[in-house]
Amino acid sequence: MKKLFSWLAAVLLLPGLAWSQNFGQNKVQYQSKDWQYLQSEHFDIYFYRGGEHAATFTAAVAESALVSLSRTFQFQLIARIPFLVYNSHNDFEETNVTSGIQPESVGGFTEFFKGRIVIPYEGSNEQFRHVIHHELLHAVLLQYFYGAGAGAVIRGITRFQIPLWLNEGLGEYESQHWDSNADNMIRDAVLNDYLPSLLQLEYMAYQGGQSFYYWVERRYGRAKITELLQELRSTRNVNAAFLRALGEDLEVVSEQWQKTLKQWYWPEIERRQAPTDFANAFTDHRKTSNYINNSPSLSPDGSRLVYLTDRSGLFDIRLINAITGQDMGKLVSGQKQSGIEELKWLRPGISWAPDNNRIVFAAKSGWQDVLHVVDVHRRKMIRTYKPGFEGIWNPSWSPDGKYIAFTGMKETRGDLYLLNVETEEVKQITKDAFSDFEPTWSPDGRWIAFSSDRGDPDAAHETSIWEHNYSNSDIYLIRPDGTGLQRVTSLASTEIAPEFYHNSDSLLYLSDRNGISNVYLKVLSTGEEQPLTDLLVGIQQMSIANSGQRLAFTSFYRGGYDIYLWRNPLSNLGKYTTLEVTDALKYRDLPLDSLDSPQMASMSNEQTQGRPYQNFAFDRDFTRGIVNNGTAIHDDVEAPPPDNLQSDGSFTVRSYKPSFSVDYVGGVTGYDPFFGLQGLGQVYLSDLTGNHQIGIGAYLNRSIANSDFALSYAFQGWRPSIYFAFGQQVNFYLSNLQGDFDLFGSIERFRFINFIGGVSYPFSRFDRIDFSAAYLYTIQDNLTYIDVPSLKSSAAVFSLELTRDNTRWGYYGPDDNRRSSISASFSPGIGSIPREFATVQADFRNYKALSRQWGLAWRTAGGASFGKKPQRFILGGIPNWLNREFARGLGSSDINDLTFSEFIYPVRGTNYYEQIGTRYFIMNAEIRFPFIQFLLLQAPIPLFFQQVRGAVFLDAGSTWENSKDFKLFTRNAAGEKILDDVLAGFGYGIRFYSPIGLLRIDAAWNTDLQNFTKPRYLFSLGTDF
Repeated sequence: MKKLFSWLAAVLLLPGLAWSQNFGQNKVQYQSKDWQYLQSEHFDIYFYRGGEHAATFTAAVAESALVSLSRTFQFQLIARIPFLVYNSHNDFEETNVTSGIQPESVGGFTEFFKGRIVIPYEGSNEQFRHVIHHELLHAVLLQYFYGAGAGAVIRGITRFQIPLWLNEGLGEYESQHWDSNADNMIRDAVLNDYLPSLLQLEYMAYQGGQSFYYWVERRYGRAKITELLQELRSTRNVNAAFLRALGEDLEVVSEQWQKTLKQWYWPEIERRQAPTDFANAFTDHRKTSNYINNSPSLSPDGSRLVYLTDRSGLFDIRLINAITGQDMGKLVSGQKQSGIEELKWLRPGISWAPDNNRIVFAAKSGWQDVLHVVDVHRRKMIRTYKPGFEGIWNPSWSPDGKYIAFTGMKETRGDLYLLNVETEEVKQITKDAFSDFEPTWSPDGRWIAFSSDRGDPDAAHETSIWEHNYSNSDIYLIRPDGTGLQRVTSLASTEIAPEFYHNSDSLLYLSDRNGISNVYLKVLSTGEEQPLTDLLVGIQQMSIANSGQRLAFTSFYRGGYDIYLWRNPLSNLGKYTTLEVTDALKYRDLPLDSLDSPQMASMSNEQTQGRPYQNFAFDRDFTRGIVNNGTAIHDDVEAPPPDNLQSDGSFTVRSYKPSFSVDYVGGVTGYDPFFGLQGLGQVYLSDLTGNHQIGIGAYLNRSIANSDFALSYAFQGWRPSIYFAFGQQVNFYLSNLQGDFDLFGSIERFRFINFIGGVSYPFSRFDRIDFSAAYLYTIQDNLTYIDVPSLKSSAAVFSLELTRDNTRWGYYGPDDNRRSSISASFSPGIGSIPREFATVQADFRNYKALSRQWGLAWRTAGGASFGKKPQRFILGGIPNWLNREFARGLGSSDINDLTFSEFIYPVRGTNYYEQIGTRYFIMNAEIRFPFIQFLLLQAPIPLFFQQVRGAVFLDAGSTWENSKDFKLFTRNAAGEKILDDVLAGFGYGIRFYSPIGLLRIDAAWNTDLQNFTKPRYLFSLGTDF
């Protein structure tokens, strides 16, 4: 227990000793942010330069969403809710509210302990509205179930945790009601028989949970959702709440829900087509065990196709022969280098040059997005454009090859731009608050078609985007010089993905006007249009060759996104005139009888005005921070200051000043027969942005001299992050330090008092350099012989380390790519008993994924220490070894050396302290593979295992003092060649998650190449190297 507490304090509170090697990718603060905030009636909105528009938008949407949420929960907020709004997803990935890097797939999150909502603006007003509403649901739900404040949330979660599907599903239902995307995914799950029960809905938590609430609304009325939430809050038990609110337990309700969904969707099979009914599947996510294949782009001559895929576990661009369908391999490897940190797969776009050889695509590169050009024949990146935008999407090459049109975002404004490929000059085409996406050129180069939420271009628009109906997307035309804006579609549905067909007068686009996204053709000169498909599942993106004879598209079918090629798409011309609407649209258009009626079609009459999936309304009072809903929903919330509004109705903007609050408080007490009452306490504090972090921890053990304690501070708001730490760690040893007369040994106490400061500078997400300086003070006391004087020593140590890590993290650790570290540290001999040394180390690790399940891992590391009192390297054993064994006891010099020693492992099959020296090398190799997918045992005790991984390994290493004396091999008495100074072990093992963490169980043999020990069974915690 003592060692465990010490380990926790060291790991959680201290940055670590200066010479310890730490891998991991970097969260780079490319620009320091001068945070400001404004206050609406219930929310504090924090933003920085360029983000005031997005902050005001957030305030308006949040206040509007709160009206709807208050009706659902029948609940008043307890405390004000803070929003942190980032100008782009690139900036959002740098947030310090959480420790990890936010991936592209995360559009925002709600932090539990302080109730902070953290969101980025990503160019789309409707998407931003959706994220604000969704995340606000989580923040309100936290207060509804647990109260406000870190302590209340922690206590509440320990008593009752809301199932993920009930939580996330409610977020989608409240923010989207029932939209065509959710309808599409659930339809596919039902028709392809992979929809899980409510008891197993975690992996379909968002749309699956959303469909449950939609089902409750249609079966019982919307008021039943409020009743169910109230029962959950009262009973703190899901099954009991279902029984009281719905009259049946969860299992029965799940059966009813699934039965109803089948009744809704099964009739669709007869009247609609699957993608495979008329198109060839060029990818199959089921065979390649992936999820995303999207962004198809046909070359102008229709002979080749490029697309984006995650089949390697990371996003790459691959090439296909569009004539034969043959996969021609990977064209671009993404997410492994600083220039291609992300490939924008959520809003993708790849475009061919008219020469049929070059492609252009957008990627994240540091703080900005860039445009990369690849020579397809040579499979080589030949040019990169850096126009300085926080977001770039949907590049489109002009027919003459001179320009690239794209959507660019600066300071939360997404507009269309033109890039001159020769001069790199950028020209803005649109300039307004609307969201413009997917530019595509007419064959004659005179027009650019695009999708937008701008509404009627001839109408006089309001000055504020939140006063505009931005929920719908339509198709528009504009000339490359920004003139001649025309609206092509004027529907209440969503129209996206325009593509000119064969000439400049025919336009293809996607529309979900019947509830499913289908392909439509419109003749611009006559206005005539008709559908070309009637699909079971929708199309997300499409691309057509110049001849019009081949059309590639992406569709979500059978549980994943795949690429399909449709030959002769105009063969369907005249086949359809109108498409039958889905059941969901029929229900939406029923008369509104009452708010709680099972026949309720909408939450407001705005659905008849083209906003089918919203249940809130904006009004001009939002510009003055007022919600006019006729109810006082803010009685329990601290009101904003009276001067939160300017005389013109705009918000007062204030500078942010850091103030600390508690993130976590925890403690454990225990009793030791020798030391008596013991306890561990930990406190974590940070400011609202997470840039300032303080950790305080103490393991109290009868007296200060016997106790561990630590205090750390880190500032991460700049590109070079800095940290300081002070602490004491106490260890006890049984040794014979008093010589031969001490037959039974004496208890020695070592107090290590550390003062550490450091700077970490990331060059990119994958590379960084770290510098640290530490002053170490050691006090050695003999607790058995009190007349023995204490021994004290001190030393200063400086360290420099260069780290690279572009690994992909798998289920149990890194499983692809590389990580490496080169470090140097030295002690100049400062201190009362100076310790003068210089140490260099290197560690290279490689991981090769052979498939999604099988992989190789190998590592080579070594180091040397020089000087009057060099560091010691202790070889043997494995990290976090539970049933550990020691090769030998420790003498006085060994214990003194522990202050500056470093453990080198794993060498499985050996004990701790097998070898100690000033030089070392170690090599490890593993084959990693799946072992058990699922295993359920009923006797003798119920046990459930899943994702159990296996490994076969080989380890070898050695430490030595003098290179002249080191011997790799020798011969035994029989004359056989054996290992001399090298330790080697091999074996096999399994890894799986257990209640105490990631558990490793290994069987290992030690060998000298001729002899083999008996197998040893090792139990340890944590990931492999």
